[in-house]
Amino acid sequence: TGRVLGKPAGLAVMICDQIKAALSIFLVTLYMKHFSPDLLNLAIYLSAAAIVIGHCYPIFARFKGGKAVACTFGILFITNIYIYLITLLIYGILLKLTKYVSFGSITVFFISGLLSLISVFRVSPFLNVTFDIYYSILIFALAIFVVIKHKTNIKRLTTGTENKIKWMK
Repeated sequence: TGRVLGKPAGLAVMICDQIKAALSIFLVTLYMKHFSPDLLNLAIYLSAAAIVIGHCYPIFARFKGGKAVACTFGILFITNIYIYLITLLIYGILLKLTKYVSFGSITVFFISGLLSLISVFRVSPFLNVTFDIYYSILIFALAIFVVIKHKTNIKRLTTGTENKIKWMK
């Protein structure tokens, strides 16, 4: 959206998609803590997967949606603000240096997967939940999904025909 419609539209869509994902997981967490705390982590993982699939293949838009970047950032925000902040910083740096949104997106989600392997990053400050190894598997799966959704961008990156953003100096 930002590359096509400009910075304000891109930021608005990015923020709304992040809020959508974070709020969804927050509500699932509230519900599951009350009714079935033993299944809380599983519910969060399944919710995250459903959010990304619903974002990329929305029924009401004829299954043509986004590329999972903003909603994955929203998932990181609510599940671990520290991974979110680190990857957002790296994303900004990569965007500034390369002007390629797709390259930054792909790179930071694999970095988020690596960070999720560190035990301190498995504690969610907002949700008051400690995740297990399946959290890392989820984050790596989301990274792989982002790569799949960026298949055409990767092809353009390798041929030197990928579009760069023009609004960042």
